[in-house]
Amino acid sequence: MNPAISVIVPVYNVEAYVRKSLQSIADQTFTDWECIVVDDGSTDGSGAICDEFAARDPRFKVIHQQNQGLPGARNTGLAVAQGRYIGFIDSDDYIHPDMYQVLLTAIEQTDSDIAMVQTRKVSSLDQPFLPNPPIEYRIMNREQLFYHWFVEPFVTKSIVFVWNKLYKRGLIGSERFEDITPCEDYEFNILMILRCKRTVIANQVMHHWVMRKSSICHHAGVASHQYKAMLVIEYCGIHCLEMTEKERGYYKIDLMKRFLKARRASKDNWELNIKVKKERNSIKEGFFTNSAIQLKYKVVLGIMFYCPWIYDAFIEWNEFKARCHKSFETIAS
Repeated sequence: MNPAISVIVPVYNVEAYVRKSLQSIADQTFTDWECIVVDDGSTDGSGAICDEFAARDPRFKVIHQQNQGLPGARNTGLAVAQGRYIGFIDSDDYIHPDMYQVLLTAIEQTDSDIAMVQTRKVSSLDQPFLPNPPIEYRIMNREQLFYHWFVEPFVTKSIVFVWNKLYKRGLIGSERFEDITPCEDYEFNILMILRCKRTVIANQVMHHWVMRKSSICHHAGVASHQYKAMLVIEYCGIHCLEMTEKERGYYKIDLMKRFLKARRASKDNWELNIKVKKERNSIKEGFFTNSAIQLKYKVVLGIMFYCPWIYDAFIEWNEFKARCHKSFETIAS
């Protein structure tokens, strides 16, 4: 009998974190799962720790391979996964003991294609999960999900990631992660949302996202990272033909936000700033004519394009106020 859930864990040089991550899977109250651990060419002791778990629990299956990057490691896991449902966990994060029980119950009770729980950013491996409120589900169709992903996020942007979710195996089918970084989750989830009829979101915080200093996400404010993220999200526009007019508008709003972040982050890097500005036409195409895009976003982008000095002065003023507020808080404390 195939397991109900396949959990795919890519591992690369996370010796200090992977034991906690795998143990949190081993401790799940729901027990009908397999965990496919893909050691993606680790050069530290990560691979040996993975083998320890496989030696004492046959539900852990370890694959050692040459380094192929995060998308390649996940694809290796997908190629051998046997579960009716698929989950992903990053090897430096850890999960609540009830996470997969909550996800499975949510996806089956609501006949959804994707189930999602909440995530919390933490700074270390020893932060306990806080008590959760009584469980509630919020069910969304794909247009609603696009809106809450791109325009008004109510789950701290965790819609974009794969590690707090459970997917029906049939929804994924033969699709795989593209070799694009950062934001490979972004493109994959656009595909999944375009295919799904219903997504259920539980209000339970069941995933701890460890913000380690060496991770890419920890340096999300670095100009080059913001620029690369913008390019990946711009590339995702290849799926625009599959989107409705509203969905396309919501996607364009997020692309605009990414462009503005990249532009601001690269203001002191002349060469990178020129590269960012070259993407202006792609951002602008179809933006002002899309009826789903609210006027406030059109005004912001219009000012930035045609009166950039006004836009920059406004942003600098807001940043100055934020710094002053932080200084006053420091003095008061």
